[in-house]
Amino acid sequence: MQRIFPILQDSGKVGQTHVDIESHTKLTTLEEDPHSYFEFSNQVLLLPVSELVLSRLRIDGMVSANKLMKSAFMGQQKKREPVTVSKLDSSRWLVVDGNSTVANAILSGWVKIPCVDN
Repeated sequence: MQRIFPILQDSGKVGQTHVDIESHTKLTTLEEDPHSYFEFSNQVLLLPVSELVLSRLRIDGMVSANKLMKSAFMGQQKKREPVTVSKLDSSRWLVVDGNSTVANAILSGWVKIPCVDN
C-alpha cells in the first residue's frame, strides 16, 4: 500500500511524495494519545495533521521515530519534544523539525499533533 505525504518541493511549492509502506514492516500504528508521547508546555499548539507539510521524508527516520515514540508511550524513555513548525501560508505549517514524527502520525491516522511555532 502506498501512502501519500504532503512535502515542500525544491521549487517552494507543496507537492506530494508516495511511500510504499508494506515494504517497511517495522512501522506500526501508534495510538493517538499525544500526552503519552510528548512534553507539553504553555507554548504547545495542538495542530491538525492535515495542515502540516513535511520539509523532508526518510524511511529510516520514520522507523527510528516509530521506535522512540513507542518507547515514550510505554514509559521506557523520556517523552519527546513537540514538533517544530513555522507558518507556511494562511492554512498550512511547514515542519522544521520532527518530519518523521509527523509522518508516523499521518500513517497512524492522528487528527492532531503537539507543535511549537519556530
